[in-house]
Amino acid sequence: MAAAHPPSESVYFTIYIDDKRIAVTDELLRGGWYFGDAQSKFNGGRSLYERAQKAASIQNDFPEIWHIIEKLRRETEIKPYDGHVVFTPNVKTHEERFKVTGQKAGRDLDEDKLCRDILDALKSGGQLSSRLKGGSHNIVAEVKPVQPRPEREILGKLGLRGGYTTYFDSAPAREHNIELALSALNGLVIPNGETASFNKVVGPRTSARGYQEAKIIIDGEFVPGVGGGVCQVSTTLFNAVLLAGLKIDKSYNHSLAISYVPIGRDAMVSSSADLRFTNNSGGTVYIEAGVRENSAFVRIYGNKTNVEYKVRTQVTESDLKPDEIDPARQSRTYIEAWSGDKLVHSKLVRKSNYRGRKKEQVTSSSEQGATGNRLGKPGQSGDGVTDHLFKRSCQDVI
Repeated sequence: MAAAHPPSESVYFTIYIDDKRIAVTDELLRGGWYFGDAQSKFNGGRSLYERAQKAASIQNDFPEIWHIIEKLRRETEIKPYDGHVVFTPNVKTHEERFKVTGQKAGRDLDEDKLCRDILDALKSGGQLSSRLKGGSHNIVAEVKPVQPRPEREILGKLGLRGGYTTYFDSAPAREHNIELALSALNGLVIPNGETASFNKVVGPRTSARGYQEAKIIIDGEFVPGVGGGVCQVSTTLFNAVLLAGLKIDKSYNHSLAISYVPIGRDAMVSSSADLRFTNNSGGTVYIEAGVRENSAFVRIYGNKTNVEYKVRTQVTESDLKPDEIDPARQSRTYIEAWSGDKLVHSKLVRKSNYRGRKKEQVTSSSEQGATGNRLGKPGQSGDGVTDHLFKRSCQDVI
């Protein structure tokens, strides 16, 4: 059979898409080959039309045309936008708490149809029987819409990763400070991989910013000071972060043991001591915080996980001195990851040292409280290690 010849000006076919016109010529086809003699070796001197007679697909049998199609696909593609999650804390239902907004559809080149049309055109010697545009070898490329992920799918992966509650007796100034600090945390959104600082989020605890005077610890003594109660907020957050499986980067214990959490589970903050943690969950996390009936709570939402995190502490006591009512204590705090009844791993979070409490030290009722309780299912993967012996010359805001 005599070899077929390409149309005039060596245009085999023309692709139309949007306002683009792509004339497929020998010169354009040669651009799809990365080695000078690869084309002639591959086609054995046969024309496109001859090769098309036994061809099964453009992708396998016409790499030079497939190269053009792939380039066109990249230029045509618009990825769909899944929108962003809007977080509304302290509402009753999951549907109220999370919503998706701003979604946009994308588009993609219909490669399968374009390949079929090109192959049909080549097999018929350049005469395409359908889908013509202004000529016998003109092909209209079509695009197909690509929808964003359904809202149900996006929100279905979100859930409570971990939470913690601590309790306090009624003391107006202390409760005011706790509520003020919690309000700064409430609604906080932390993208995956970012580090959060308690001091940056909550800000300075000063009278000018609305904080009141309540009991704080300075050099092992309970004394009045502006911002008393804020450490109960950082402590509640610290425990919620652990149970949500996030990575603790920096935390400090108080100089004296406090009553609203077990030993080794407090997190003192001051102008020179911060609580910092990193969201290593693999997705954005959302913080819900507030006060309810003499309790402070922090809940952390994010990607659901089947791993449960538990906090374990080892506490040792020094010998009780004659002037003490409570001995000095040392603790090691560990975070454990459990899958069902199997311990996956255990990591040291922090070593803590607490002074003994002297007989003349009277604990104000405003710093008394009950042990915090975990809320909901704890979360996944946190393995940060913070090991320190912190000498305090600063004040501990309890």
